[in-house]
Amino acid sequence: TTLQNFTGLNATTIFANCLAYDFNPTIADGTGFVQDTPKTYFYNCGCHNSDTGFNSADTNGWAKNCWAQNCTDGFAGTWNAGSTNNASDIASDAPGGSPQTGNITHVNEAGDDFHLAAADTIALNNGADLSADANFAFSTDWEDGSRTAPWDIGPDERVAAAAAVRARRRGLLLSGRRNQLVGGF
Repeated sequence: TTLQNFTGLNATTIFANCLAYDFNPTIADGTGFVQDTPKTYFYNCGCHNSDTGFNSADTNGWAKNCWAQNCTDGFAGTWNAGSTNNASDIASDAPGGSPQTGNITHVNEAGDDFHLAAADTIALNNGADLSADANFAFSTDWEDGSRTAPWDIGPDERVAAAAAVRARRRGLLLSGRRNQLVGGF
């Protein structure tokens, strides 16, 4: 299932360090993340191999440090002007300031290992520091590892190989192929 259909809730929704993958119309509804609450923040999230990665219904959707890869449309809709440092493999797709365009290099994309590879040049060190963000300040990645300046785009903060082993993921991991929640906090 996708994280959407919060319509009618008078709440702010925040997704941080989340990953959605394999959401396509033949298996699931096709969209990884959808903004349809009064305010929705997507911080350091990633969407892979989906029809639509992120969709914002209006300017109440913020995307910061998010990436969309292998999606028909990475970032659909209208995004808040405060969106920044997003990446897509589709030209002119990532919303906000400091967009990145290109293919992110993951450790083992075919095996659904979306840790950043050391050779990456798109997401690695191209994120904005959100540790003092006015809406949701944080300084860890999806495995509760510390983020260091400069931040990486997406749920994973690349660390040296010797320190790469961590006990568990703390972000939300969704798979459209399995149509289920794979992991979470």
